[in-house]
Amino acid sequence: MTRSAAFLRGINVGGHNKISMAHLRAMMEQLGHTNVETYIQSGNVAFTPRARADNIHLEIAAIIQQELELSIPVVIRTHAQLLTLHKRVPFPTTDGKRLHVVFLSETPTQAAIDRLDPKRSPLDLFAVDGAEIFVQYGTGAGQSKLTLDFFERLGTTATARNWNTVERLLALTAT
Repeated sequence: MTRSAAFLRGINVGGHNKISMAHLRAMMEQLGHTNVETYIQSGNVAFTPRARADNIHLEIAAIIQQELELSIPVVIRTHAQLLTLHKRVPFPTTDGKRLHVVFLSETPTQAAIDRLDPKRSPLDLFAVDGAEIFVQYGTGAGQSKLTLDFFERLGTTATARNWNTVERLLALTAT
């Protein structure tokens, strides 16, 4: 089985949606996944899926709901999908703190993409590429108007990681 990464949206942020990484690993193993590794406290999990399935993200969200009573969206990417990100970065820099990837739960429609205001945050750039959005922040993510809520106007769940985290998850899913 190809290793994959699960990206959980909005956990351990500002004291909300607290999930210990040990408990998250245990829940993943309870679902039958193996070689489970977490990276930092923000909901990044590398794992070998128990089987090829399109609904792994729903199973992970369901066990979190069942055990912790938290409604946490989950987005999954395979190692191969993460690997292609390197070839697709549309910006000249890969500054690990200023370049982010927004992972979408599904590919948005062109009509939804066309409704996004490209001038919403003048110092920042973004490019929608399939089920990912590349964002290059001019002064950092904390001051940008390119928020997850803005990108979820595409009609899909979104969760973002900086390039350093993406690189680390790529390495963790390669083993």
